[in-house]
Amino acid sequence: YLALETFGRKPDMLTQSVKQIRDFGKNVYLSVPAVFQQNARNYMLSLEKQIKALSPDGLLVRTLDSLSFCKTYFPDMKLIAESSVYTYNQPAKAMVRSLGVSRQVLPVELNFRELECLSTDSDELIAYGGLTVMYSANCIRKTTTGCSKTPEIIWLKDRKNKRFPVK
Repeated sequence: YLALETFGRKPDMLTQSVKQIRDFGKNVYLSVPAVFQQNARNYMLSLEKQIKALSPDGLLVRTLDSLSFCKTYFPDMKLIAESSVYTYNQPAKAMVRSLGVSRQVLPVELNFRELECLSTDSDELIAYGGLTVMYSANCIRKTTTGCSKTPEIIWLKDRKNKRFPVK
């Protein structure tokens, strides 16, 4: 999966990355921004022609808002639901499938027994890697030291002094 927001305003870099992945004989799925508000919608609209021209194997949607958007603007593309889309039981999974999702990344919060009841051959599972602690459309620093209005990494610390990066 290629996260579209990592390319910012560098469409040539996106095209080059897709080409390199295809040169290795791999499928290319583009990941829609995690926080899908007006600026993400506008960003996706600015890339609409390029995304269609690149003809990715599918789009990874992270919210029902982004799912609805992708069904409207990319109706012929395969849609995959990320683990943040609520599919914790069979009725929820069936509802998401009825909205046009062909595959899903299984929820990371479920235990083995729950996953066993929910899983099918067309599902994916995160087996290893760092998980996102949270997504926010707001400036995390704003309520503490004030927003700097520049992209930066700050750190959250939990009760056991484990540190987590926040971008």
